[in-house]
Amino acid sequence: MEWQAKSFDELSREEFFDIAYERIRTFVIAQHRPYQEIDATDKVARHILGYQAGQLVVYARVFREAGHVTFGRVLTIPE
Repeated sequence: MEWQAKSFDELSREEFFDIAYERIRTFVIAQHRPYQEIDATDKVARHILGYQAGQLVVYARVFREAGHVTFGRVLTIPE
């Protein structure tokens, strides 16, 4: 497993596409929750990505809120 932690500005277009694709697939489609999945928090969060054989398999975003650290959008790719 290859782990990466990146700011929004450090993400490549391909990484951001992978993140958006999997978050929408997981949180909007699979959980039937139609809401704004990509939001302003993405610009200030650290994005934790786990790749296996070149494929994104785990993801989370981490950010500070009201003096504490919050983990959100945690997912694993079911395949």
